[in-house]
Amino acid sequence: GGGHLVVGPFSGVVDQNEQIHDGGAPGPLRDLIQIEVDEWWPVPDGETRKISFNGETITAALWTEWLEPQPGATVIAHYVGGPLDGRPAITCSRLKEGTAWYVSAALRPDGIESVLGSVLEASGLPFRSVPNRDLEVVTRSDGITDYTFVLNHGTRFATVSVPPGARELLTGTRLGGSINVAPLGVAVLAHDWAKVAPFLSISTDHDPQGALQS
Repeated sequence: GGGHLVVGPFSGVVDQNEQIHDGGAPGPLRDLIQIEVDEWWPVPDGETRKISFNGETITAALWTEWLEPQPGATVIAHYVGGPLDGRPAITCSRLKEGTAWYVSAALRPDGIESVLGSVLEASGLPFRSVPNRDLEVVTRSDGITDYTFVLNHGTRFATVSVPPGARELLTGTRLGGSINVAPLGVAVLAHDWAKVAPFLSISTDHDPQGALQS
């Protein structure tokens, strides 16, 4: 129906009672993501594996998998070197108006950003080419008002732009164009329903005082 799903490694292994699904991973997701996990390939401590994705090389650690794509899956990325050299690493299957991606490795943060950026782009959604990994932003909506939670996991103040007329619910303050969030701080914003993402823009430019500016 137009949704886009990204499934990570070691998914669809057991049910809610920790019983392994018949036929192995990815269990009930098999028909959706159109792949079979033939074998798990844990990565030894201290080692990494390389994946060729969209003309760049991204890195995985801890976990990789031997995939057998089914006819409905398109191979998006391959392993480079190591025991899975040339094997599929990331696949994408299209079902009606939506897509289902499978990522068979535990990617490093830059790899996750590259893959999710491509998924968002393919979905027609905006994304930040250089995200701020210290900031977590989640929005929930009732279709009238958006409630946006901003969590600063970093050790420096962060400044984010906010929608017009936003109110910070923890303090009751009406906000202008931006809000400063303290290190390890939280802000909860209420603002009019935004039909188009992103709800907040976050910059990664550093000011002389070490704050992140919008």
